[in-house]
Amino acid sequence: MADEQLTDVQPGDLITAKFINLIIKKLKDLEAALGGEIKVPTFFGQNLLTTKNLLSAQGSRLVLSTVRDAAGLVVNANDSTQNNRIVIGQVPPPGARVVPNTPVFLLVSATVGTTPTPLAPKITGFSKTSVNIGDRLDIFGTNFLDAISQNTVTFDGALAPPTLDSTSQMLSVIVPTNIPGAPTSTGQQKEVSVRVETIHGSDTLKLIVLPPLAQPNPAISTITPVTAGTSTVRLGAGIRIVGSAFGDQLSAIRVFFGGQPLAGVTPTADSNLSTNTLVVTVPSSLPGLDTQGSNAQFGITVQVGSGETSRTSPPFPLFIWRL
Repeated sequence: MADEQLTDVQPGDLITAKFINLIIKKLKDLEAALGGEIKVPTFFGQNLLTTKNLLSAQGSRLVLSTVRDAAGLVVNANDSTQNNRIVIGQVPPPGARVVPNTPVFLLVSATVGTTPTPLAPKITGFSKTSVNIGDRLDIFGTNFLDAISQNTVTFDGALAPPTLDSTSQMLSVIVPTNIPGAPTSTGQQKEVSVRVETIHGSDTLKLIVLPPLAQPNPAISTITPVTAGTSTVRLGAGIRIVGSAFGDQLSAIRVFFGGQPLAGVTPTADSNLSTNTLVVTVPSSLPGLDTQGSNAQFGITVQVGSGETSRTSPPFPLFIWRL
């Protein structure tokens, strides 16, 4: 089918500020509609073969589209002789939030070159010198992959998937409960091997693990929209928070959005504490969302209890759109 010929605007027509503002509004609405939960990794400096492998590991979340070189010529990404071309540009850019099946356009070097062998991950330290089972731990290091799910973390072989707020320099995990020979009572401890593995190699560092806390701190692992098929979170919408150590009383739980509202938000009756799942309605007004089509990132925290006995989760980043 031929492209539709638009005739709404003709040469000589008066273009008013109202007309331009309408176009801008439509573009912002489109931007909001295309926002998603998938964070685009960086491919800069990788060769074409490595980039194709990283995209394949994403499944249908990201799809390789046109590849052009610095001279503007189309490159056949399926030609193995082109595998060592270096990625020098990409669309969408690194860090962009997109929806599933988003095409990725690449700009590569004009000639086939060489690229340094990708480096194995390196653990440089932990956020704690010892950690309780079921508590959150931040693993600091280098050469972690931007595609967070492609970093495998284990504690003496027990899997601990990184949370979605992890980065290429810090992997946050919940210490698993199924570590072989894990301590179970006060005074016990165990030295375990924390291992981070990627497609480029692995690294291991020792850490002391302690028994579970009598009242462990809450932790958030994922936040998703309640409405099926929705990839963005808006003011007044429902979100589903999955984590750990949320307790057994909804009335004792408060959720905060960057510290707002001051009294917190109480989870709805749709929550399920047996599975550590909270359903929360985003407040209809939040500081920082004061313009049409704007969005802002908020650190979401879950507080269990009050006063001296309250326990709060580390902030979990979430982008929220204005209505």
